[in-house]
Amino acid sequence: MSLILSHGSVGEAGIRLLKRLRKGDRQELHDLLISVALRGEDEHGLAIREQIAVEGGRIAERVYALARDHAGEQPEPFGIVLANHFVERLAGVGAAVIEIEEHGWSRVTVSGRPRDRAFAGAAAERRTTVVRRVGTTLEVNAGFRDLPILRVSSELSPVDAGTLTASWRYGWTDVPFGLHWQQVREVMLESFADSGECTVQHTIEAMAHAALEQCPAIAELQLDVRAGSYRPADLSRFGMSGTDDLLIPYDEPQTLTTVTVRRDESR
Repeated sequence: MSLILSHGSVGEAGIRLLKRLRKGDRQELHDLLISVALRGEDEHGLAIREQIAVEGGRIAERVYALARDHAGEQPEPFGIVLANHFVERLAGVGAAVIEIEEHGWSRVTVSGRPRDRAFAGAAAERRTTVVRRVGTTLEVNAGFRDLPILRVSSELSPVDAGTLTASWRYGWTDVPFGLHWQQVREVMLESFADSGECTVQHTIEAMAHAALEQCPAIAELQLDVRAGSYRPADLSRFGMSGTDDLLIPYDEPQTLTTVTVRRDESR
């Protein structure tokens, strides 16, 4: 039996940068974690790392140089710039995958006024971006990961809680990325809030359909929910009865539910 190497890629992960945007006296922070994967044009792969060394500079150094002028309010346009740069500027590179994860920072509020230069970390949620360029074809994916969600019934117990991760692929790349990201996230949470006593499966299906209806630019969307539940605490050893006002998480693995919905382009 003979084995053939179909393709391979090289790159760098864990590229971290903090970009400050100045808007008059107001400042915004964009904390990005970036990975870059590059693939050669031929089926056996290419010594891309050596090629980068010949061209000068590590991948991370190129990312930092491009970030000075191109890292802005939205991560998707910066991902497009990076993908285009590596495919167009490095000989032999036929494909590039750029992954960006943004950690949110918000201004600290003192006496009802947000301070311009003091920031605190946001929740566990991260905004995500994946840009793929293969030859001349460009694909942009956006989303978020690890957004905590929780829903209580009218009697409070049980409580369904978990984390929501969403990723969607745009059908084209000329879109207002920031506006769409906010709209998709908002309409999914509205659908979640209005879902009533539905199962997790039906709930996230409704969330996915709501997002596609809200944003025609989305061609495909995937939702992952890692869910668990809370139960009344067992206080019997202390001669006390449990109450729905005091809940603790079930000591068991989380359930994982995934839904992928794509737009029917044949209609």
